[in-house]
Amino acid sequence: MRSLAGAVATICLCVMASCSEEVKVFAPEKNIWAVYGALDPEADTQIVRVSRVFQVRSDAYTYAAGQDVSARGLKVALTGGGLLLTATEVPDSPIDTSSGDFAPFTTLYKIATRDSNRLLPGQRYELHISDEQRPGWQLAAHTTLPPRPRINLPLLTIRQGEKCLSFLPVKDSFQVLFTPNPQRLPVTAYRYEIRIDIAYYRADGSPALYRYGPTPLFAGSRGCASGAGNALCYEFRDGQVLDAMRANLLREEAGYSYESEPRCGGIFDDLSESLLVRVTAVDTFLAQYMLANDPRTLNFNDVRREYSNIRGTEEAVGVFGSFSGTSVPAGIDACAEYLLGLRVEKPFGCVP
Repeated sequence: MRSLAGAVATICLCVMASCSEEVKVFAPEKNIWAVYGALDPEADTQIVRVSRVFQVRSDAYTYAAGQDVSARGLKVALTGGGLLLTATEVPDSPIDTSSGDFAPFTTLYKIATRDSNRLLPGQRYELHISDEQRPGWQLAAHTTLPPRPRINLPLLTIRQGEKCLSFLPVKDSFQVLFTPNPQRLPVTAYRYEIRIDIAYYRADGSPALYRYGPTPLFAGSRGCASGAGNALCYEFRDGQVLDAMRANLLREEAGYSYESEPRCGGIFDDLSESLLVRVTAVDTFLAQYMLANDPRTLNFNDVRREYSNIRGTEEAVGVFGSFSGTSVPAGIDACAEYLLGLRVEKPFGCVP
């Protein structure tokens, strides 16, 4: 499974979908469980993926085709912050096997976390998985939601009493500055990553999204000094983002566009959000798992299982972690718009 949205998002994607579940090692046959979950305090629903992986000496596809390796009927619960939330099993989705490929079974459990059940940064949450048909059988894990960062740069500006987007100089080098723990919670994130999204429309009017990044996970400032208390600074190299955007966007047919307005307004929600800068804080378990294992492909032949935090009466792999992010909109200057094909008229003085 290839990455579509970066490291953290790829882990979340593998929570939702079937990744490789074959363990090709020469060892006795046995059941191994796989659990994946990444809590997001902004989400109304949390998803936990549970499945059985298989370790066999025979052909794995033949074995799996004749075995039930799903994980249905389990009791999945989330506790923490004064909450006791019980998960609901998601009905199986039809699997297209017309190509002849075998798609491993996976079972998803969803947990509603809206309104009074909203998850809170700084709180420790525990995952409990049990089976009423097997007394004593259990799997468990825990994570502490990291503080939500606050982006200090780019920042909305005030012009003639109105809030306005600041321009992100993607043609040149620029910095993203953020405060890791503005709430001053007694916990910290283990790593951070930054991505930049630009939403646009293809020539036929259909919406599309280009995502730059995410950056590699980092713990401290990179390429610049924050110069302000405990803030962190990350510097993007000269032309780094623009070149990546041009390589992607200019492959589209001519005629694509984006909503650059309004750039100023009295209400934050009224401003254009076609370009968003997002900083994500990642907890210890998820970050360490991502650093140790390639998040673009979850093949258990390569996974370093010692970084799994799933524990219990059964052998298990996977990770249960959390992340917390924040986004701020920004504008693109006229020259960058022209170089990206988003503006017809070339601004004076604009050079590639």
